[in-house]
Amino acid sequence: MFAYVVTAIIVGGNVNQILAATLIPHIELTPTFAMMFVAIFGGTLTPYAFFWQASEEAEEDVDRHRIIEISREDNSPRISKKEVRLMRSDVAIGMALSQLVMWSIITTTATTLHHNGITDIQTADQAARSLQPLVKTFPAAGEVSKTIFALGIIGTGLLAIPVLAGASGYALSDVFGWKQGLGKTFKQAKSFHVVIAASTVIGLLINFANIDPIRALIYSAMINGVIAAPILIAVMKIANDDFERQG
Repeated sequence: MFAYVVTAIIVGGNVNQILAATLIPHIELTPTFAMMFVAIFGGTLTPYAFFWQASEEAEEDVDRHRIIEISREDNSPRISKKEVRLMRSDVAIGMALSQLVMWSIITTTATTLHHNGITDIQTADQAARSLQPLVKTFPAAGEVSKTIFALGIIGTGLLAIPVLAGASGYALSDVFGWKQGLGKTFKQAKSFHVVIAASTVIGLLINFANIDPIRALIYSAMINGVIAAPILIAVMKIANDDFERQG
């Protein structure tokens, strides 16, 4: 993920303008701006992370033998204030790093592609190749930035595939009450593992379909942004009820 930070440093740009644009919001009262605003919100507070984060924390408690099984209603673990602080720090640091990476991607594309009128990007490969002729901060900087950006895309894909596929398994398992957990074998949690396998295959097949992946990502982020608020409210309500019950 830090490949994007390195690319932003190589690409450079007017530091004063970048800092000003970072700190002072630019607002347009247009449908397109509103759509992208919701998409950025949805890309930051992704609903799948609610399922993934909560289930992973519970699965760790199962591994530590603090609870017997995730799906049992009468099986609430005792969580100390220290553990809550550690969870909060974990989430805060992760969110801060993710925002740094997002800022680096926005800065890189804004100061190169958008600045030169390249706004119709349909694939990540096209974005990487378009960087090369625009970056001239030092000899061969264009080739270096293109390569690092491409490596970042590959790394992101390797990170995203298991997370997104696994999140689908956790989300559906939570909804339907299936047994779940990456520590369980296929026989122990058949539906959970089938969903992960199906999600991976569907994601692979999308690459061969006539679908603009960048546009699809924007639309999916918009959907995430719309449904994030009610899911977040529900998660907070459940968490508060659990703490009140333990207290």
